Amino acid sequence: YLFFRAGRDKIYINDYNSALYILSDKKRESELKEFGFPFQYIILAIENNNTIYGLKHGLEGYEIVKHNIEDNNIIWRFSFSIPLNASYYPYLVYGALSKDGSFYFNGPEKYYALDSETGRLKWSYHHADNGMPSAPPVIGLDNIIYITSNSILRETIIALNSKGSKLWEFPLAV
Repeated sequence: YLFFRAGRDKIYINDYNSALYILSDKKRESELKEFGFPFQYIILAIENNNTIYGLKHGLEGYEIVKHNIEDNNIIWRFSFSIPLNASYYPYLVYGALSKDGSFYFNGPEKYYALDSETGRLKWSYHHADNGMPSAPPVIGLDNIIYITSNSILRETIIALNSKGSKLWEFPLAV
């Protein structure tokens, strides 16, 4: 699998085997970013062209990592678990940064809001039993977070306020 994310003037591409490629819009050349350890993240978001939010997963569990790739510094880590009965595919994790300093991402049954500076949990929202999102969270101009929940029985769009409370939901025909 390849994972693409866009920064201000760069495109970040990483694969499941630990390579991180950075393509520059201005130079029309690529750079392979080398790390002293395998770059085992799925990139979820880019901040300021040098800081990534990534999903790291393995036998130890799951982590969201904020990583400054310019100086190779891990800024913070947020660990989370998944229910044993959940079908969970790491490449179906989506993330988004908001202007208010929040980083939003999903697990198999919850959406999470983290403080982007500290990595502390602000809130979590349980969206469906054994449900998975079918699209990244979208942050509206009014700071409303629009999420999806896809269960066996239905697909739903849900609007949350910045405190994680549900404003409304709209079921879609499946």
